[in-house]
Amino acid sequence: MSTFQPRKPAGSPQGGQFDSKPHAVTDATLDSKATVIPDKLVDAVVVGAHLDGRNFYKRHAEDLSMKDCTLTDTIFDYANLNRLYATCCTLDGTRFDNADMTYGLITDCTGDATMCGANMDRLSIWSSYLTVNAAQSYMRKADISNTVLSESNFEGTDFTAAHITDSDLNAARLHRADLGYTRVTNTDMTNTDMTYADLTQARLTLTNLRYANMDSTQWEGACAYDSCMDHALITNAEMKSSEFINTTAVGAEIADCSIKRCTFEGVNFKDATFKGNHVQGDTTFEECDFTSVDLTGNWWRRVMFAGCTLGEANTTFLKGLPDVTVKD
Repeated sequence: MSTFQPRKPAGSPQGGQFDSKPHAVTDATLDSKATVIPDKLVDAVVVGAHLDGRNFYKRHAEDLSMKDCTLTDTIFDYANLNRLYATCCTLDGTRFDNADMTYGLITDCTGDATMCGANMDRLSIWSSYLTVNAAQSYMRKADISNTVLSESNFEGTDFTAAHITDSDLNAARLHRADLGYTRVTNTDMTNTDMTYADLTQARLTLTNLRYANMDSTQWEGACAYDSCMDHALITNAEMKSSEFINTTAVGAEIADCSIKRCTFEGVNFKDATFKGNHVQGDTTFEECDFTSVDLTGNWWRRVMFAGCTLGEANTTFLKGLPDVTVKD
């Protein structure tokens, strides 16, 4: 029986490095050939184990700590993994479907896993390289930092009030995801499928959304700062009381959207397609660049352009509208 009991890092969900709570240390040689697996792994510490193909379906494993473990085709479906602490583990076909992973910490892990229907509220994923299928899951107030989750599936997942920082979600599927009140910072979301996603009160800073599909998205009280939406598809979107500051939308398609009480400041729309939009309710465009953009074919009411690069044709057209103000 191994006697190694690693101290947890300060701030881990299970307590700091001087946590006095005793831990049940599980044999570090436990692997797929083991004949006895405890019904409960509550507060257990597993180090260097090969748990390939093992089935922990519905097991109680609260406060489980795993380090340097291999979890190829391991099953944790419906398991209670509340406050899980996993570090330097290899996931390969690992299943956490419908598991309870609340308040857990996954750090420095690699591989792929399914987490469909899992409860991952307040889960932290740090410095990991993963591809996951986490459709219809809960990740409310989750903390994702310095992590690659490219091509992962988060369809219908609830990210309400989550923090996503310095991460890579390139080509991830976020169809119908709830991103309300999320904070996304310095993150690559190129080529993401965000169709029908809810971005109510979301704050995007230094976020790369190039070529993202944002058809039928909801933007109410949202903010995008210093972000890139070049060549993005923004169609049939509802934008209300939102801000887009120092953001680029070069070559984007912005069509058939409802835009009310929004502020666009320092936005570069060069070569964008802008048509069929209803722009109203004291929406303002300040210091925006509309070079090679045709602004006819939209419905404008109570809109102001100030210091924008419009071109002669757009300037003449907009000044001829009764509810549009154009200022140099």
